Amino acid sequence: MVSCGATAIVWGSSGPVVTVVYVPNEPGAKLDCEFTLLREDAPPDEPLPTTPYTLICLDCAMDEWPGIGRGLDLAREYGRAELAAGQWRATRSRTPIELAEV
Repeated sequence: MVSCGATAIVWGSSGPVVTVVYVPNEPGAKLDCEFTLLREDAPPDEPLPTTPYTLICLDCAMDEWPGIGRGLDLAREYGRAELAAGQWRATRSRTPIELAEV
């Protein structure tokens, strides 16, 4: 991966991004990676940190999935956004750490 700037973690390998989670970086973080993108085929009931993931820069993500910008904006403001019936909506935030505890 060539980084163009801020990056996102992507879980899943096919289909559109259906969930965006925003967790602010810790002070001194080595990687600017505040967003997690869950694609359509991301395992819903597995702890995410144990499943394969990739990194993508946010500019490239917006090129790859036009329309994801609204999801990024909502997630930054509310913590989480989900795509339902073609529309992004803010939902309760569950961080990757919380998801791992499910």
